[in-house]
Amino acid sequence: MVVEDAIINALTFAPEKTIGPVAAAFYYDNHEISAIMGPVGSAKTSTAMMKVFRHALLQEPNERGIRYYKHTIIRDTYRNLNKTTIPSWLRWIPKDLGTWRGGGSAEPATHNLKFKLSHDGTFVDLQVDFIAMGDANVENALKGLETTSIHINEADLVSEDVMSYGAGRTGRFPSGPFGRCSWKGIWSDLNAPQEDNYMADKFIFNKPESFAFFRQPSGESPEAENLQNLPGGAKYYLAQKDVLAPDLYRRLVLNEIGYSRSGEPVYEEYNDDIHTAKKELSPVPGIPLRLGADAGLTPACTIGQRLPDGQFIVLREVVSTGIGVYKFAEAVNKILSEEFSGFSVASAAADPAAAAKSSTDRDEKSWLQILRNETGINWLPAPTNNITPRLAAVKGMLTRLIDGKPGLLVSPACKILRRGFISGYCLKDGEPMKNEYSHVHDSFQYNALMSGEYFEVMNRQKRFKDLGKTFVADTNFGVFSNGC
Repeated sequence: MVVEDAIINALTFAPEKTIGPVAAAFYYDNHEISAIMGPVGSAKTSTAMMKVFRHALLQEPNERGIRYYKHTIIRDTYRNLNKTTIPSWLRWIPKDLGTWRGGGSAEPATHNLKFKLSHDGTFVDLQVDFIAMGDANVENALKGLETTSIHINEADLVSEDVMSYGAGRTGRFPSGPFGRCSWKGIWSDLNAPQEDNYMADKFIFNKPESFAFFRQPSGESPEAENLQNLPGGAKYYLAQKDVLAPDLYRRLVLNEIGYSRSGEPVYEEYNDDIHTAKKELSPVPGIPLRLGADAGLTPACTIGQRLPDGQFIVLREVVSTGIGVYKFAEAVNKILSEEFSGFSVASAAADPAAAAKSSTDRDEKSWLQILRNETGINWLPAPTNNITPRLAAVKGMLTRLIDGKPGLLVSPACKILRRGFISGYCLKDGEPMKNEYSHVHDSFQYNALMSGEYFEVMNRQKRFKDLGKTFVADTNFGVFSNGC
C-alpha cells in the first residue's frame, strides 16, 4: 500500500458501508462521553481508532490555517498496548507515515501526523499518544496530561478512575497560539463486561442522559456487523462456540453481559438485548395494571401490564430495605399516584405467607391485610409459594415469542429486576439465593402467577407430567374480581 493511501483511507472511512449501522452511529456521534460494545471481530476498535480523524477534521483551524489536535489512546498494560492496541493502529496508519517516537516494553509511544486537506487547503497537525496504566496511580499517570480527546481501548479492563480523571484532561489542547479547542471527549470500546464491572454500571444500568452507548448485534444475529471482513463470514462466530467457555461465548460472541461471580443465574433464558426495552416504557392507556409484592423487611413490588397480544411488560419496581408494611404501602401509593394515575388494577398478588396474622400488629392484621387497607387495592395471596411453578411462570414468559416479539419486556427503569435477570438473582446448591435481587424477583414471580401464567404452568404440567417431577398446587386459591 502506498503510504499516503493510509491517510486517504482514514479520512474517507465509512463504517456505514464497510461495517454496519451501529458502528456508523458510534463513529458519527458527538457526545462527550460514549462507548461501543460488540463481539470480537465486530471492528469496534478500528472504528474507535478512526474516529479521531473525523474529529480532527472538525477542529477549527487557527489563523495560520492549521487544525491542531492531540489524542490519547489508553490501555490497561504496556504488554497489551504493544501486543494488540498499537498493532491495530499500525494496520491503518503505518509508522513511516509521519513521525513515530517511543514505544517498547514499558514506555509510551507517539505518532505525529501532518497532512494537507485538498477541499480547503488547511493543514492537520495530529498527535496520537499511546499510554498504559500498568501499576501506576491513575491520578499521577494522567496528571499534567493536556489532550483534546481520549480513547479507552478495552475499557472494561481499565480502572474506572481513568474515565473520571481523564474527563478533566480533555479539551486542554489546542490553546494559545495553536488556536482553541472546538470539541473534547472520551470514547471507549469494549467487549461485553461482567455484570459487576463499572462499564456495565455506567453505560447500561445507570447511564446518565449525557452519555451515549452503542451496542452491536450478537455474532449469531443476522444483523451481525463486519461479517464481510471476517474470515468465513458468519462461520467465524460459529467456530468460536467450540473453543470458548460458555460465559466467554456469552460475552465475546453473543455480546451479553457476563455473569457475576456469585453463582449461575436463575434464568438462563433471559437475553438482555431481547428482554429489556431500549428505553423506559410507559403504561399503555386503557390496559389495567398487574401488581406483585414480596413481604418482609425488604419488601418489593413490580408493576406491569398484560397487553392484548399477550406480551407482558414490566414498567416499574419498588425496592426497599428495612421498612415495615406501612412505609412500603406509602411507597407503592406514591409511585401509583405519580406515574399511573387513572389506571385500574386487574390483579395484585403477594407472597401467600403474608396472609398470616401478624404478631406485632395490635389488631392482629396480616401483612397482606394492612397492605390492602393502606393502598385500597384488592391484594390477594398468590396461588402458590412453591418455587417450581413460580420459576416456570417466568421462564414461560421468557421463552415465548408473540409475532416476533418477546413474551416478556422489561423497562430499563427496573434496574434491580434487570440486574437480577442478568446474573444477580443466582443459584446456590440448586436453589435461588436470598440476596438484594431475590425480593423483587419474588414479587415478579407472584405477579406472573396471578397474571395468567399459573394456569399456563398447570396446563403444561398436566400435559407433560410424565416427563419430570410434578408439584402440588395450593388448593385455597380462588379467582377474584378486578379491584383497586
